[in-house]
Amino acid sequence: MEKRAIVIAGGGTGGHVFPGLAVARELRRRDPSRPMVWIGSRSGLEARLVPPESLPLLALRLGGIAGRSAASTAAASAMAAAAVLRCLALFIARRPAAVLGVGGFASGPACLAAVLLRVPLVIHEQNAIAGGTNRFLARFADAVGVSFEQTAGAVRSRRVVVTGNPIRTEFFAGSEKDRKGQTLQSPVSPASSGSQRLSLLIFGGSRGAHSINEAMTSALPHLAGWRESRTRPAVAGAARGRRNRRRAGTCRRHRPALALRGCCSVPSPSHGAGRRRTTALPRASP
Repeated sequence: MEKRAIVIAGGGTGGHVFPGLAVARELRRRDPSRPMVWIGSRSGLEARLVPPESLPLLALRLGGIAGRSAASTAAASAMAAAAVLRCLALFIARRPAAVLGVGGFASGPACLAAVLLRVPLVIHEQNAIAGGTNRFLARFADAVGVSFEQTAGAVRSRRVVVTGNPIRTEFFAGSEKDRKGQTLQSPVSPASSGSQRLSLLIFGGSRGAHSINEAMTSALPHLAGWRESRTRPAVAGAARGRRNRRRAGTCRRHRPALALRGCCSVPSPSHGAGRRRTTALPRASP
């Protein structure tokens, strides 16, 4: 008989999506026959990052509530309530084995549905200071994973485990060669460079950290004396990548100065692009 699915809920930014994908890959490695479903929002990065992983995605219509006007808050609350009802119907029809919430407002509906139906709920907080959604859900969760020791004392939960932040295997691809003392070529340095040059990588979280991007582009004219390095790549979020490329390109004394499209950005999958897909949990034995 088919196993019950594990639901991963959440998203919005890469800081929530990528740890969830790392967990999904590890679960798939340990139990290839275990079905999984991702529940997130239509507007978050999960809408583009999850389908290429061959994970079914239920993309809900959701909007953030914090810092919005009264009208926007009311509209977002109505969408959230409808999303909770949709998750309840989904879980009643196909009860999952467990729900993993990875943070962001997109995790709320599925995690609340899990609480109401007493489906085992585990949430993970990647940040040192827990987000609002995870702070609320922690008191109902069966277990909470945190990345930092100091976060454990600030989260109200029956069980808090310091797990660290789940990391994708790509980050460890060169670790074996590195341990053997071999020199690995930096992925940042241009392959055509024949001299040893120091490359500066500037990056931030939450789709590129707008304030960091602004500081980087403003600082370029002040680096005129730094002639040892002619390459200053910067990772910027997709939402502002074009603007940062334009600003960096205006610094003629420092060309080539690059503002790369964010590392969180991947091409949308060609299959099903622009179409609404219905996701259902697979039938399974108790």
